[in-house]
Amino acid sequence: MEIKKNKIGLISSVFGALFVVGAVIFWVDEFRVWSKLGLDVVTGLKHLFGLQIHFYDEFYDLSPQPKDLFLRIYFVLVMLMNPLPLIFNIIGWVKTNYKFTLISGIFYFIFLNLISAPLCIIEYFDKKHKINNKLLFYTMIYTLIFNVMLIAFCILMSKDGNFMEYMGGPFWIYMISAIIIGLILNFIAWKTSNDKAKIIAGVFYLLGIFTLISAVICFISGKDYLKAIKNKLLFYAMVFSFGINAIIIAVVVSIGSEGKSMLYFIFTAIVGLILNFIAWKTNNKKIKIIAGIVYILGMFTVISAILCFISCKNNLKPVKDK
Repeated sequence: MEIKKNKIGLISSVFGALFVVGAVIFWVDEFRVWSKLGLDVVTGLKHLFGLQIHFYDEFYDLSPQPKDLFLRIYFVLVMLMNPLPLIFNIIGWVKTNYKFTLISGIFYFIFLNLISAPLCIIEYFDKKHKINNKLLFYTMIYTLIFNVMLIAFCILMSKDGNFMEYMGGPFWIYMISAIIIGLILNFIAWKTSNDKAKIIAGVFYLLGIFTLISAVICFISGKDYLKAIKNKLLFYAMVFSFGINAIIIAVVVSIGSEGKSMLYFIFTAIVGLILNFIAWKTNNKKIKIIAGIVYILGMFTVISAILCFISCKNNLKPVKDK
């Protein structure tokens, strides 16, 4: 009966065990390489940390960048300490001790097990505080953990100017900002059960690109609000166009002057959005057609154009007959 009550703890333990198995496989393979090269433990660790390289039966000392050395040390610690959160997780599950569950969640997070970490944290808060709107809470916790990891990654990589220049630093800032706004709205929706906040949070999660699953969950939780929306096709066309336009603007900001040719697409998308909004509010069929045409000119918003045309199919029949 206890196991049934604490089934999330069991699931997180299973995933924790899988990560431990992965670490064991890593060390078995690493020791096999050390044995093949005739390395002792100290030399093997130097080889693993990038302080030495084995080349044509000779060892050469290296001086890796501090950042690279830090990443290698952190990776080795993750591979060594993987069993620690699993131990806390199992104790928390067997004894139904949620403090151990929380500790295991924190360690899972530190050691990059982003499956077990949110499960343990959710289990702790759910049992200690009886959470309402669990689906929104789970989404918020998982997205928060993901965004923290994304921010940490960007901070780490920002020290590598070539990487940020190649990947487009402003684009990462755009995504993180969209996710943060989505998180704030997610929190408001969780506390108030406001359906409109759920949908808007979903839209911003959609703009975050990597938080697509969070967006879908928010949309599902706000389905009652979506059911009440009139002219749904026009509404969906507007949401899709808004998302595409936000992404295009972020790309233009990222690539700078080379993105001037994209201003045309941004302009057509904005005009299409305005017409789309007017058509959605007024249900004017001619404006729907004009919005669809403008969307087609924008190329990237062709899906929105199709939705606009479908929404006014009755208006197109007389044109076809002529």
